[in-house]
Amino acid sequence: MKPVHLLFDDDGSFKAGTVLASGDSSFLVETASGKRTKVRASHVLLRFESPAPAALLQQAQSQAEAIDIGFLWECAPQQEFGFEEMAREYHGHPPSAAEAAAILLRLHGAPVYFHRKGRGRYRPAPPEILQQALAAVERRRLQEEQKQQYVEMLKAGELPPAIAALGVALVVKPDKNGVEYKALDQAASELHLSPLRLLLARGAIASPYRWHRDSFLATTFPHGTNFPANLPSPGPASDELPLAPVTALRSSRPKPT
Repeated sequence: MKPVHLLFDDDGSFKAGTVLASGDSSFLVETASGKRTKVRASHVLLRFESPAPAALLQQAQSQAEAIDIGFLWECAPQQEFGFEEMAREYHGHPPSAAEAAAILLRLHGAPVYFHRKGRGRYRPAPPEILQQALAAVERRRLQEEQKQQYVEMLKAGELPPAIAALGVALVVKPDKNGVEYKALDQAASELHLSPLRLLLARGAIASPYRWHRDSFLATTFPHGTNFPANLPSPGPASDELPLAPVTALRSSRPKPT
């Protein structure tokens, strides 16, 4: 009798192994690494006889990388579907274990295009939601490129104008989600410097004196020091202070002798 292998969901990751024993609701499985684990029947996604578990995962990963995710989204039904159903539609014939697993990996690895609805089940993102998600992905990609450019400039001894414009603010009250702060933090970490020392070294802060002065002003006067010229003058000084119409409290403790 040929051994039976399983492809199963293990807390969001996919693993494969050989069945050693089975029960009503679970299996004892030996993975390719030799580890034995109990797998619930509800977590099993695919049963197959060949190829071997390790070979299946390798073949599936290789095939998945060649699948055009945009084309897959266009081919997918608009309602919820299972990965084996999609594999049959995509390949035009009953899929092999490796072909079905490849579709599973590609679907699961593209949450922007396909929303997970259960183990091995997905639904394509609506067109308008997909466009918004793709635009967000593109913005993050451009921000990451910009950040990396700033990092390389700082490491090379240059000062990016965007970081120079912020100066002290990157240390006193930084926007930690900003590209400039993230670039400064990464470059300082890779150069084994503090962000402040790196800003001083690159001239974003002119000198330690300017750091103390500007950080004091930024902290004490967060809205700037451009006070109006017509501030009211203080009233005349007086040696006498008005008395409050209250009775002062007396201590009940005896005076020391």
